[in-house]
Order: sequence, then structure tokens, then C-alpha cells
Amino acid sequence: MPERVDSERREYERYLTDLEVEVHGRLQDGQPFCDHLQLQNISGGGVGLLTRLPHRYSIGQNLTLRIKLPSTDRIESFMLCKAIVKWEYPNNASDAAEQPTVIGLCIGERSIEHRERKPGGDAGDGHRR
Repeated sequence: MPERVDSERREYERYLTDLEVEVHGRLQDGQPFCDHLQLQNISGGGVGLLTRLPHRYSIGQNLTLRIKLPSTDRIESFMLCKAIVKWEYPNNASDAAEQPTVIGLCIGERSIEHRERKPGGDAGDGHRR
């Protein structure tokens, strides 16, 4: 079970995690981007995303996430979801360029995708539920 993060203000309990996530969005100039990052924490209402490129994210920005869930040797699973940037935890460290920033996302519509792994480790076609 992931470690719980205590907070009296939160509607949902927040848990530390290191799940991999693929983030799709658009920069302020409209150019699409795709980041491969890690989640710092997760709760019933959202996630905390670790990034070294906080300039790509702004409050109110719409994103699409593909979160890699724990898998087996036969099946890979992902949670696909829409998200909105709600907050940014500023980095005040002296070596700020070296430290990741936490971006808070509110999670909306979501679905699960499963892919069978072919012999040799390759994943097959995705199946959504």
C-alpha cells in the first residue's frame, strides 16, 4: 500500500506514488507536446505530477494523461484520463534548476486500457474497458 500523505484540507486522502505517466498537451503558442514523467502522489480527485519543465504547464490548461498501472508478465494496463492543471508547487530551492516542480492536476473522464504482451515482451493491440 502506498504511503499516505496527511493533510487536513483535502477532501480525499493523498498517497505517494512513482507511477510513470505520459502527458499530452499544448504549449501557450498552440504547439503540441508529450512529456514522459512520474506522478508524485495520487488521490480520489487528482494527482501531483513531477516535472523539470514547469513552463509547459499553466493553471486551467487541459491535458490528456496515460498512466502506466502495475502490470503482469502477460498484460500491461494504463489509465487514460483528461486532466486540468489546478496548481503549481513552486520550487524555492537554491538549486531550483535541478529540482522537479510539482504540478497539481484535477482528474476528469477516465478509462482503462489493457494490452496483451506478445512473447518476447512486445505489447499487442490495446483493449479499452
